[in-house]
Amino acid sequence: MNIWQVSREMSPLAEAGGIKDVVYGLSRALVSLGHEVTVVLPMYRFLEDKSYCDPLVSFPLRGRKGDEQISLYPCYVEGIRVLLVKAAVFLSKDRVYTYSMREEGLRADFQYGKGHLDANEMNLTLQYAALEGAMALGELPEVFHLHDGHCGFLPAIMRTKKRYSGYFSRSGTLLTIHNGGAVYQQNIEDFHEVEKLTGLSHSVLKSFHTPMGWNPLLCAGLYGKINTVSERYAEDVMSGKDINSGLIGELFHSAGIELIGITNGIDPDHHDRCSHSPVLKNGTHNSFTEKKRECRALLIKRIADLEKSGYLYGAMIDDDRPLFTLQSRIAYQKGIDVLADFLERYASDLDARFLVLGEGDRDLEARLAGIAGRIGNFAYFRYYDPSLSADVFAGGDFFLVPSQWEPCGLTDFIAQLNGNIPIVHETGGLVKTKDRLNGFSYSPNTPERLAEKVREAIYLYGNDREILHQIRKNAVNIINEKYTWRQVLDERYIPLYRSITGRA
Repeated sequence: MNIWQVSREMSPLAEAGGIKDVVYGLSRALVSLGHEVTVVLPMYRFLEDKSYCDPLVSFPLRGRKGDEQISLYPCYVEGIRVLLVKAAVFLSKDRVYTYSMREEGLRADFQYGKGHLDANEMNLTLQYAALEGAMALGELPEVFHLHDGHCGFLPAIMRTKKRYSGYFSRSGTLLTIHNGGAVYQQNIEDFHEVEKLTGLSHSVLKSFHTPMGWNPLLCAGLYGKINTVSERYAEDVMSGKDINSGLIGELFHSAGIELIGITNGIDPDHHDRCSHSPVLKNGTHNSFTEKKRECRALLIKRIADLEKSGYLYGAMIDDDRPLFTLQSRIAYQKGIDVLADFLERYASDLDARFLVLGEGDRDLEARLAGIAGRIGNFAYFRYYDPSLSADVFAGGDFFLVPSQWEPCGLTDFIAQLNGNIPIVHETGGLVKTKDRLNGFSYSPNTPERLAEKVREAIYLYGNDREILHQIRKNAVNIINEKYTWRQVLDERYIPLYRSITGRA
């Protein structure tokens, strides 16, 4: 099959949230099965040096400031063709979704860590570039696989605008909702803006108008298929149990839209930083402990090398105490406020070390930095680097996931593959981590309940490591039995793609 994925991010080129791993992992697995895959991705400022060759194609697109010549530059990642969309609205951005410190100095309304003011224009430029690019290249994708609300208007544009409806009459669309939280749905509230940016007729716009504005998720469901990244999250959204997604489940029900739940897969070999999995499958507790010591030493060395960077708060030393880690976007959705409360109230009295890596909300960053300055067993690295992130997964003993809501969760998978036992809040897709089977889980999401689980983990670390070793082995076995991308493709995505194109 010929599948075009349209996304604002993809590992390792443009990384921000979990979408990057899904787009990369899904594309890589599809290519390995012989499918043709193209990923349409913005050329952000940090990707401009990737345009080392001539563009494949150029075409005019109408934006806020009139017509602009848009170009698609090809690059290849492990057999995946990536078309980088070169447009002014992307080239001016240092980050995928938010402003950098450099950009904050350019204008008073560019706030570090806050979303781009022209995000709607960025999203529509990407969607139109995918359609125009396919036509200019003379290619006919069988499926446009779209990722999150950033791409949700494309199905209506493709189906209802004469320029595209004939050419793409045999193409289908699937939009995957990675985060249905109300603030992540990419609603456009102003009629004149949505009319100008989408170019859709009044009657079409009326079909997906909601109390929150013009909703791209509803649009995608009306004019194509939609799914989300776990069965549990689909149930929670449609039942209204997930209060963070607002009215979207009710709107889907009213429109007769089915939200299909498909738990994300993972490539075990790609995420196992220090080859933990073979040791967990076949080795003893002692052989695993030796492997973990090597990874811990590497992590401590990396942090020591970066100590003068200005991003490290607190200190990291290597000792025999268990290391609890967290690598995440620093945001309220990720439960960082719960984590901060836990650290302030309990961490200094616990016989353990804590390390957090990530950046995001400025107030939460400042709070973590302040805590690191007050207690001796916590360090915060206000930075994101893919290589250092991998070292955190590999070097830790336990991985904290206190998310307020989590549609799927890939960090628990990645931690498990590295023998870093996840401690998760029972919500959404995180319910795949079962207490004392392949990790630890707790509810409700309070500092007190988190502290109870951390104490339990510390006790087992000091008194019964064989139980922990069995939990690690269970986790790796469950991933290999149920959650590899090959299995998810064979059982769920390929049949869904075929049903969309009428080839079932």
